[in-house]
Amino acid sequence: MLATKIPQLWYSIRDLVEFWGVNMRLQPLQAIVAGHELDDLQIVFEKRNWNAARLDRGLKPLTPDVVLPPRPSGFIGTQALYKGLFEKRDQLLIHLQNHEIEAKVHYPLPLHLQPAARSPIYSFGTFPLAEWQASHLIMLPVHQFVEMEQIDFMVETMWDFYQ
Repeated sequence: MLATKIPQLWYSIRDLVEFWGVNMRLQPLQAIVAGHELDDLQIVFEKRNWNAARLDRGLKPLTPDVVLPPRPSGFIGTQALYKGLFEKRDQLLIHLQNHEIEAKVHYPLPLHLQPAARSPIYSFGTFPLAEWQASHLIMLPVHQFVEMEQIDFMVETMWDFYQ
């Protein structure tokens, strides 16, 4: 049933949750690296938030084709990835990837459609907003190593697509 409702274009077996669980073990090497990185965490967050704000400014005029999450005044996020909802998502992904922009789809299936949530009460159409969001979501890089020129190139490439 799932394959007939949601195209498998942007999800793979790694996106399927067969059973609920967590893995919260931190390996010793990860702990050592994390300990050293904590000193620069504020600088990392500032750069990521700056990158996200620049993307926000560049993409906001593309509304309603682009829907960005609200960012309350004074909000500081970790901005591991930049999330947005985009009309013609699949075509836009191809366009971005053709321009060597690392755009990806994370969470292509809403939780209620995951195999772990299989139930007679959860099916396609049960949560239409979650399903719509899953079919429009794109993640873009905004990490601290993305340069201003790269952010501007992402914005220009999306403007070209929607024009």
